[in-house]
Amino acid sequence: MSHYLMGLNAGLTEDQLMGIISVLELEIGHEKTQNAYQLLNITLKDKNLKQKENKK
Repeated sequence: MSHYLMGLNAGLTEDQLMGIISVLELEIGHEKTQNAYQLLNITLKDKNLKQKENKK
């Protein structure tokens, strides 16, 4: 999760991070990358919630 946050803080977009996982999926298979997709989605949800809270 922290690696995704570091990537986002460094300027990577959600689409770019998804693209990285997609490349991994081609190499190691769909089943083995499901955890990576799930963690990225959780990370993005958490980050969006924190951004909304900070705007209040």
